[in-house]
Amino acid sequence: MEFLIFCIIAVALAEVYVWHAHIRHRRMAWKLVYWIPYAFLLASMVWMSYSKISIWKIYTLSGLIIAFFAPFTVFAFFSFTGNCIHRYTRWGRKAGIAAGLAFGAMTLAAGITGLTYGWKHIVVRETEIRSERLPESFRGYRIAQISDLHIGTYSYAPEKVREIVDSINARRPDLIVFTGDIINIYPEELVQFTEELDRLEAPDGVYAIMGNHHYCGYADYTPEEQDNAISRLQNLEKEAGLELLLNRNVIIRRGADSLALIGIEYAGQPQFPCNGDVKLASEGLPEGIFKILLSHDPSFWHSDIMPQASADITLSGHTHAMQCRIGPFSPSMFLFDEWGGLYEKNGVKIHVNTGTGSNIPFRIGAWPQIDILTLEGCATES
Repeated sequence: MEFLIFCIIAVALAEVYVWHAHIRHRRMAWKLVYWIPYAFLLASMVWMSYSKISIWKIYTLSGLIIAFFAPFTVFAFFSFTGNCIHRYTRWGRKAGIAAGLAFGAMTLAAGITGLTYGWKHIVVRETEIRSERLPESFRGYRIAQISDLHIGTYSYAPEKVREIVDSINARRPDLIVFTGDIINIYPEELVQFTEELDRLEAPDGVYAIMGNHHYCGYADYTPEEQDNAISRLQNLEKEAGLELLLNRNVIIRRGADSLALIGIEYAGQPQFPCNGDVKLASEGLPEGIFKILLSHDPSFWHSDIMPQASADITLSGHTHAMQCRIGPFSPSMFLFDEWGGLYEKNGVKIHVNTGTGSNIPFRIGAWPQIDILTLEGCATES
């Protein structure tokens, strides 16, 4: 929330600066052109407030913000910096404007790329996870992890869901796990994709947990309607071939060896229902068994999973890498200690999938991702 507030303040200050430094002294025609995007923004917000939320409305609003306000904010930053430098050099103001135009154009190009191509550019990442506690029979065990599918967004590109399913099946994983947030807002988003998702195949099954969007809290439901929507969504997931782990565990066996797959309901940020119960989910497990725990929000790893569950590996999602990444950098790093990839602390590990879908149809750098995780034991010294 603090990061969101910071972004809103930064954009507001940038727009005020651009108005005072570059627009207010110009002719009325320039002023009218400048205010057109604001009129569209206001109309979009009123439109969304007084009618049912839809992916198309979210696409329109996010497109306006990304394609106009983001480039303007970048331009304002460089122009303001140039004005500050101008106090000491003659070339500061012109250099600031030139840099602002150049980087603003790059931001616009990146925005258009993310809105038209990035959210559909699905990638597969292979990661090896080593643990000295891994049972011998599970060395080389392959897990396909997907997360944050937000499948309603793919209603505008349904062929991408088939691509995701085909990509996973082609890699023949032993186990498929889905770490939450299968929809954006409404259970009905899943209806057209249940048969497609039911094609997912793995010898040890396809398991899922609930993310914050599974509680259907973003729709204008009464409490009773919300409860019915949650039940409807869970039934649709079963139709799609997903076995939900609602604060429970299953044992996976290989010969004389075994490991536990533990799934908890959502737990993490307090603005969402926190129904995850690690102790309940771990009940009945044999002492010392190797544990893989599914928890949607990685922030829960520090507070409860490490001290309570002692899971060897935790698999999470939720962060999306803010759907924006440049090399190793993402805005998510300001919100989450573990936001994408594999992390280790005190001998236990967490892997965070940065999202196989998009809650708004935009991604740049942080492409929609399928993770193929291969479990290995620690190498022994000869």
